[in-house]
Amino acid sequence: MKGKSLAIHFFTISTLYLLSQATNSKMKNQEITEWAWIDGSYFGNQISLLPNKTNDKAFPGARCCMTTWVDYDGNIWTFGGIGFERKYSLAVTLNSLWHHKTTTGIWEVYLGENSKNKPLPRSQAASCGIHNKFFVVFGGCSDHMKALDDLWLFNIQGKNWTKIERHTSTLYPRARSKAAYWCYNGVMWVYGGKNTIGEPLNDFWKLDLLTLTWEKISTTNNQTPNNRYGAITWTVLDDLYLYGGYTVSNFENHSNLLRGMSSDLWVFSVKSQSWNKLTGSNSIETASHRSIHVASKKNTPGCLADAASWTDDNGNLWMYGGFGCGLHVSSADEFYASAKLLSDIWQYKVNGDVWIWHGNNTNQHGVASYGQKGQPSSRNFPSIRASAIAWNFNGTANLLGGIGHDRKGKDSYLNDLWSYGVQDSSDDALLHWKYPIKLPTSIYNSFTVLCVCVLLLVFIFVLVRHRRKNVPGKKKDKGRYKYTTLTEGDQQL
Repeated sequence: MKGKSLAIHFFTISTLYLLSQATNSKMKNQEITEWAWIDGSYFGNQISLLPNKTNDKAFPGARCCMTTWVDYDGNIWTFGGIGFERKYSLAVTLNSLWHHKTTTGIWEVYLGENSKNKPLPRSQAASCGIHNKFFVVFGGCSDHMKALDDLWLFNIQGKNWTKIERHTSTLYPRARSKAAYWCYNGVMWVYGGKNTIGEPLNDFWKLDLLTLTWEKISTTNNQTPNNRYGAITWTVLDDLYLYGGYTVSNFENHSNLLRGMSSDLWVFSVKSQSWNKLTGSNSIETASHRSIHVASKKNTPGCLADAASWTDDNGNLWMYGGFGCGLHVSSADEFYASAKLLSDIWQYKVNGDVWIWHGNNTNQHGVASYGQKGQPSSRNFPSIRASAIAWNFNGTANLLGGIGHDRKGKDSYLNDLWSYGVQDSSDDALLHWKYPIKLPTSIYNSFTVLCVCVLLLVFIFVLVRHRRKNVPGKKKDKGRYKYTTLTEGDQQL
C-alpha cells in the first residue's frame, strides 16, 4: 500500500510539473530579452573598413535607407543607402553592395570601382534575389532626389552588374522610391512608394525573377491599402504583411512629418490574391501599451514609418524604432510637427492577433547603452533610430545602422551592429547570443510528452511489482489479511 501510494503521488506531482513547464516554456523564453553590441562604432558618421593589401577585413560604414535581401542561408545582402563609405565631409548617396555571411560574421563588399556598368547611387530601393545566383535592385531615389525606375541584376558567381532593359511591349512600374517590397518564392512584390515630387502611390506589382518580367496585380476583393510609402513589411509563409507609412505627400518633400502617418496593419494572401485589414487606423494615432512583455488587445504601436523589421522562428512580426507618434501627440502637432525618433520594440502575435511591447530606450537623449562588446545584458539598448535594417538568424535578430543618436547624443548616421535574443529564464540556461541555435517550443513540448510517458511506464511497473509481491503463496499468510485480485481491492478480515 505504501509503495503504491508513493508511486501515485510521485506520478501526479511530476506530471503536473512537466505539463506546467511545457505550457510556460514559451512564455518564459519571451519574458527575458537582452541586447548585445556585436560590432561597429558607438560614434556616428564612421567610414567603411575596406580590404587592402595588409588587411582583408571589411565592415560597412555609417548609413541608412539601404535596401536589403536575406538569402536562403540567412546571409544578408544590402545595397546603396545614404552615408559614409570613405572620408567625406557630408553623407552621400551610395551604390556599394555589402554581403554578410551570418554563420561566420564575415563581411564582403563589391564596390564596382573598375566597372562602367553599375547602378547609379541610390537609396530607398526595392530588392530581392535567387539564392547563389543573383541579386536584383529596382528603383529608389537618386542623389539628385529623383525617383528611379531601372532594374539591375548582380550576378553572385560572376560578381558583376547587368542592367535589365525594358521592352516597350510589356508593362512596367513607373519610377518610385520607399516602396513596400517583399521577396517570396522567386517573386519580388512591390506596393506603392512615392514619385519624384513626393506623391504616394498605390499600385501593386510583382517581378518574376526567373523571367525578369513584371505583372500588375489586381486583387480579388477590391480592397487595398491606400496610397503610401515608407511602410514596414514582413513575409510569413505565403502572407505579405504591411504596417503604417505615410499616406499623403508632405510639404517640401519632407517625409518625416507627422502629417499623413498611419497605424494600420494589412496582410496580402498570395494564395487568394486579396488584401485584408487586421488592425489600426490610416490616420494619426498615438502608441498605447501596458506592462512590458505582456500581450494586450489595447496595445498599439501607433503611427509609424521606416522602422526596422524582422520575423521570428514562430512567424511573429517584430519591429524596432522608426519615425512615429510615440505616446503623445497634440492636435497642433498633426500637420506641422516632425515625427519622433523612436526606440520601441514591438511584436505582433499572428495567431493571437495582438501586439506586445518589449520596452524602449529610457536613456537621456535616447543614446545607446553599449556595454561590453559581444556580451548580452539587460542594461544594453540601441539608440533611437530609423531607416536601419534588421534580419533574423537562428532565433536571434540582428540590427544594423540607420539614422539616429550616437553615443554623444548627436544626430548621426550609424553603423553599429546589435543582436537581440531571448534568454531562458532558468539560471543555468543562456543562449549563445551571437549565433545561437534555438530549439523550437515544439521540441520542448515533445520532450515533456516523452517524460510523461516514461513516468507512466514507471507507474505501471511499480503497480505490477506490488501485485506480484502480494499474490497468495508468495508469502506466509499469518491469518491477518486475505489476498484478493486488484479489482476486488484490499480488505481486512
